[in-house]
Amino acid sequence: MKAGLAVSDMLSTVSRTYGYEIQGSQEGYGLDWLTRQRANRLIGILNGVDYEVWSPETDTEIPANFSADDLSGKTACKIALLEQFSLPVNLERPIFASVTRLTAQKGIDLMMQVAGEILATGSYIISLGSGEKKYEDFWQRLRNYAPNQVGVYRGYNESLAHKIEAGADMFLMPSKFEPCGLNQMYSLKYGTIPIVHAVGGLADTVNNFDAVRGTGNGFKFSRYRADRFLERIYESLFAYYDKDAWRRIQLNGMTEDHSWENAARKYIQLYKMTMS
Repeated sequence: MKAGLAVSDMLSTVSRTYGYEIQGSQEGYGLDWLTRQRANRLIGILNGVDYEVWSPETDTEIPANFSADDLSGKTACKIALLEQFSLPVNLERPIFASVTRLTAQKGIDLMMQVAGEILATGSYIISLGSGEKKYEDFWQRLRNYAPNQVGVYRGYNESLAHKIEAGADMFLMPSKFEPCGLNQMYSLKYGTIPIVHAVGGLADTVNNFDAVRGTGNGFKFSRYRADRFLERIYESLFAYYDKDAWRRIQLNGMTEDHSWENAARKYIQLYKMTMS
């Protein structure tokens, strides 16, 4: 790794922010001195999303298709998702969702700290994932505590992941570190608002909603603390109950281009720069 970093013509990583992060001691893992030394040759290009697989307009895994021009199908997806997890169908209540490996990296400890406050608002929580036993046990205890608000699937199920992205209202992704991340970009395309920790690719793809300007596609917090995470969750709830604001956030995200075609153009530019 050291030799590759030292002699390569150009260095690329999977997001601009992660490119900065690996120049620090925390994410540099002993090679940060070298990445700083070669910072003028280091570029970050986000991974792309395969919109032939992950697009609500054509997705064959979801109950109803929808688009930025017609979001009515998302309501059908929400109903189906609640029914799949045997939860009461109340469309006024938002669904907070998580699809992830249950490991410390993914910020599950923060989710554990805020879950009670989310339930206190009357919202639903749906989790798909497997991993460390203590985290799996936590989700099961939460399900047992609030069976009318919590849905849990232990393991991974690709079809169900599509249904969750389509039917949920908010997507929780408070990762400790995340070089790029894909689920937040899936969420944007499906009109499911991401709430993320501002690291790596999460910082580069999610921008805080500005109610005055009508800009932004989600909510993010900078300090890795449960109270900061909870602040953004509450902000998302305020926006959710303002239908015009919520639709604006959804449209902002759904109309962005995070395709592999977009990423490929940036790699072509990188190769041309390398050859010049």
